[in-house]
Amino acid sequence: MLTYYRKIVQFYRNLRIQYKFFLTMALVLVLAIPALSYVFISQSEKLLIQSLEDRVELLNQNFAVLTRNSLQESSFTFLQGMVRDSVSRQREIRAFVIMNARGAIIASSDETQFPLFADFSQTPAGDLFRAGKNSIRRVGAERMIQSLRFIPAVAGNDSSEVIASMYVGVSTEYLEKSVRNLWLFSLLLALIFTALAFITAYRAGKHLAKPISRLALEVQEIASGNLAVKIQPGNKDEIGQLISDVEKMQSSILEMLYEVNEGKEKIQEYAEHLEDMVKERTAELRTTLEQVQALKNQQDADYYLTTLLIEPLRVNLANNGNVNVQFVVRQKKQFPFRQWTVEIGGDICIAHSIELKGRQFTVFLNGDAMGKSIQGAGGALVLGAVFQSIIERTKMTESVKNFHPAEWIKATFLELSKVFLSFDGATYASLVLGAVDEQGGEMYHINADHPRIVHYRNGRADFIDSETRLRRLGFQIPEISVSVRQTKLEPGDVIIAGSDGRDDVILTGMPEGEVNEDEGLFLRHVEKAEGNLPEILNRIVASGQLTDDLSLLRIRFGASDSAK
Repeated sequence: MLTYYRKIVQFYRNLRIQYKFFLTMALVLVLAIPALSYVFISQSEKLLIQSLEDRVELLNQNFAVLTRNSLQESSFTFLQGMVRDSVSRQREIRAFVIMNARGAIIASSDETQFPLFADFSQTPAGDLFRAGKNSIRRVGAERMIQSLRFIPAVAGNDSSEVIASMYVGVSTEYLEKSVRNLWLFSLLLALIFTALAFITAYRAGKHLAKPISRLALEVQEIASGNLAVKIQPGNKDEIGQLISDVEKMQSSILEMLYEVNEGKEKIQEYAEHLEDMVKERTAELRTTLEQVQALKNQQDADYYLTTLLIEPLRVNLANNGNVNVQFVVRQKKQFPFRQWTVEIGGDICIAHSIELKGRQFTVFLNGDAMGKSIQGAGGALVLGAVFQSIIERTKMTESVKNFHPAEWIKATFLELSKVFLSFDGATYASLVLGAVDEQGGEMYHINADHPRIVHYRNGRADFIDSETRLRRLGFQIPEISVSVRQTKLEPGDVIIAGSDGRDDVILTGMPEGEVNEDEGLFLRHVEKAEGNLPEILNRIVASGQLTDDLSLLRIRFGASDSAK
């Protein structure tokens, strides 16, 4: 089989252009005309069917209104007359049946096939009614289109109570007859146009072949080395343009021969110096790479120095056994420096024990400085250094120890705000700042544009912050607007504060770049982990890809804490 195919291809290639053109056109017409006829008739048939279905739908809409009005007036005689009158006027309608809400026939155009008061669901078209929805279908074997429409009690409200349904069967015999006529007409046109196309193709091929054959002989002369051969001009059509282009090619070849001979010496000279040029360029690239690497090492050193400055500030010095504090910080930016792998970012957690009003309090801070990498780390460094300074001043100053916890938190927050305000918008920070009475369990805190604090008790996690929170550090914050929230903790209660990273996660299965927007997801993590901090972190990481720095601070009041 393959051998015969190759022989046919070879025979076609060896034909003269005029015969090859004729055979090609003939093959295209034999394939294209039936295909186009089929597409045309298929589309025509679809349009006819669609037109018929639209007529059925219009009939359904009109009679739905009449049926609803008749049922409301209990005019069943009018319904029966309306059905028979419609069938007599539109002969393509084979069947027209109206049923009540239970499916009993109350009006019929053919009582032999659809008896009055019979159950329509038991008739041959009953599957439409049992489907329970408006439908329209074409039944090829029966040469008809069947439609079932449910009529609601309220016009325009398909969800209201259904009071009746209407079945219409429309014949498609005239449609199929029209399609058959289209096929016969298309066949006749195909035969006529095929004959005309064959004649035209033969004459066109002969007209095209003559100048091409002459040009082929002239090109053979050029190919044999006779560049002085005279090329006869052609017409102004595409073939004439081809002849003109060949003449230009002849001139170009002559010019190229001259330029090649002239440039040969230049190429030889360039080749002799190429090796030196490559060496010079390689040396320049090596120097550039060394400079880039030196800058990278300097940047990593700066990053590493910044992490060393922040690390002493990120401390957990809460030393009371009745209040257990844990925290974890995971910065998104990681980089290698010598033999270490280091993290840098803007999240920070701090916890201390201080004395206020003669009672011991555990104070805590969970902050998130704005910016990526070194900018965020700079903000965290400022936040940690100023807070540590306030802690040391509190421990050393008796007047400060006499502050009420709410007063101390408010004063600390305002002092931090003034420091960040002095940077004039260069850096901002959100935070949760609070204090817990180590004996009584009273917790006082402030939330400055930070994710809401979670309170976990008896297996249930809830937010204890309102939706409205203070603006973050770095904005002008009036002192009168700063209020401290108070919460009573019971033994066994767990408080968890966290940065934006706890929610900014691209969940597994979500489109790339689409970050989780469900604030309640973190509550579910806390409940499933039973307030255990390492387990909460594992669930966040397992849920998807972190897109921001993540820090979590956990406080448990009273009783021994097993979540170490």
